[in-house]
Amino acid sequence: MGHSVCRISYRSMDDARPRERLVDPLRITANGDQTYLIAWDIAVDEQRTYRMDKIEGLALTEDSVVPHAPDVASLHDSLARTQRSAKLLMPFDMAEHLDWAGITLIERSGTDMATVTVHYGSERWLLSQIIAAGGAIRILDDPALSKRLCDMAKTLVCPL
Repeated sequence: MGHSVCRISYRSMDDARPRERLVDPLRITANGDQTYLIAWDIAVDEQRTYRMDKIEGLALTEDSVVPHAPDVASLHDSLARTQRSAKLLMPFDMAEHLDWAGITLIERSGTDMATVTVHYGSERWLLSQIIAAGGAIRILDDPALSKRLCDMAKTLVCPL
């Protein structure tokens, strides 16, 4: 026996505008000051996490699906399983205060620096965090990601 699902309008950091998604809501969770909807995305047939403040529309549908058992892994555990990770160099005091859910390792590097390994779901999110740090964070292990960071930063520069 199935149950009703929801149609949400959601804009991820990688989307220029909101996209409709058909989801089977599983639970709501919080991480820091953010609240997330954990749901089964019908189109990709996988569990996904949606930031509640980025859901622009929600409607119940007449569609029906077989309920999915939620993967009860935390956001940290879920990100740790992703294939995308980066090794970053930053001041140690900055690394100690980061609240990024995907951090799996912080190692001291010299007296005042740290190497941080972070797993991430959205490349745009990661690059935005690095840009927001104003040059204090460097990507150590991925020259192609560093190039995309420079390309993204150039799009933010206002012409004179």
